[in-house]
Amino acid sequence: MIDKDAPTGVFLPAKWQLINTSVINYVNPGTRITWQQPRFEYKKPNTIPNEMIIANLFDTNNQPVDLGTIPLTNQPQNIYQSSFSTLDPVNFVMDLSAFSAGKYRMDIVESSGTTSQRFYLFDPMINPDLYGVSEFFVAAPLAAFRFITEDPVSHRWILDTMPKKFQIRFRNRLTRWQYLKQDQTIFDQPPTPRPLTKIYSGYNIPGPGGSTIHLPDPAVNTIIPDVKATTRLVKNIFSKIFLNK
Repeated sequence: MIDKDAPTGVFLPAKWQLINTSVINYVNPGTRITWQQPRFEYKKPNTIPNEMIIANLFDTNNQPVDLGTIPLTNQPQNIYQSSFSTLDPVNFVMDLSAFSAGKYRMDIVESSGTTSQRFYLFDPMINPDLYGVSEFFVAAPLAAFRFITEDPVSHRWILDTMPKKFQIRFRNRLTRWQYLKQDQTIFDQPPTPRPLTKIYSGYNIPGPGGSTIHLPDPAVNTIIPDVKATTRLVKNIFSKIFLNK
């Protein structure tokens, strides 16, 4: 997804180097991160009754963040004690609404070990149209890197005097096509994902006697995501095309 790279010397946007055009990085499953709303929940069976569970929050720079107290109380909200009864599951709930949007790591410390969860915190009520988040890294800058600066007189945030320019590429949408018979067995499946198009893309396969079979493109309403149950992330997106007899 990154098209330009900052050189290792003095940081000046005018001196940026264009990466070799053959190197194109798009968003992939390895770059995904869970989106977390302000209500953080940690649930599990109560295997160790009366266990003390500690939560530690860290920001994107791995600096600890004080989770504060439970709203309307003076009790720290990063400490949870499980029930004496194994019938009552662990339901560790924390309010993160006081923290700004950004990437965090939550470490849940139990007697069995530490469970780490990385997420991007955001409030959909404040950012209802948020589409995605991009991170930018600069190698060895001599001065602090920032997009905006605070005017010392008006205390308003303004764009830096030398605005940084980035080019973000979005790859054309692709799906995995499956041509299904009426009994839903697969008649044909292209080996690689194919584009979503508004017009016929010309997909065909060899037929009997040296003929060519022209197969239709999928309709938009046949797009079916394949979601992994444990992470709720989309593994693949299929376009299923049912063929008549």
